Amino acid sequence: MKIKRKKNADANGAPSEEQPKVPVQEYPAPDGYEERTSDLVGFWDYELGPIHFIPTHAKAFDSHIEPLKPSIIIVGHAVGPQKLKDADDNPIECESNDLIGVWYKPGMIRLKDLAGLRVFMYYSGEQDTGKVNPMKTFKVMTKEPKGQTLYLQDDYRKKSKRVAIPFEVKGRRSPRLDDDDENFGDGASRSRPRARTGEPSDNSGDIDF
Repeated sequence: MKIKRKKNADANGAPSEEQPKVPVQEYPAPDGYEERTSDLVGFWDYELGPIHFIPTHAKAFDSHIEPLKPSIIIVGHAVGPQKLKDADDNPIECESNDLIGVWYKPGMIRLKDLAGLRVFMYYSGEQDTGKVNPMKTFKVMTKEPKGQTLYLQDDYRKKSKRVAIPFEVKGRRSPRLDDDDENFGDGASRSRPRARTGEPSDNSGDIDF
């Protein structure tokens, strides 16, 4: 038996295509509750100083300038106010617990096992690996020796899909990469997600991996 939906009628009794709308209301939240979104407030630039954050997951994109090479961003929550840059490279300061992005470099490989922990990280120099560009190194510090596995939550890659990256989708194993393996991102650029939307953006800048 097919059930027909009744159409609304206008003031003259004629059928109307408009469906009734649910009125928008505001409701008071319990004490201490704050709004949570998936929008990135900003991005860490290691030239601005250290970053203190709790990494939660990673996202992968095709490099904007070299699409055959992937770019990876680590997403996490800020621990206290942090100096960042917005999608247009303007300096900003986020608040504690804001969702922020950290563009991954091979010298940050230790983040792979630190999901859910408070991580204090800063640029510590360069290391000659015998490749064209020296590897940038980072001091990665936590109170606990090991956290959870940092998984790749979103993989937006198309042209660089077959390039091995150091993060794996939960339940799927990826090839192991050495600390100095820069093949996946040598000379790649930031195909950066838009701040406030989390969507990939055309804004990009060179990154020396």
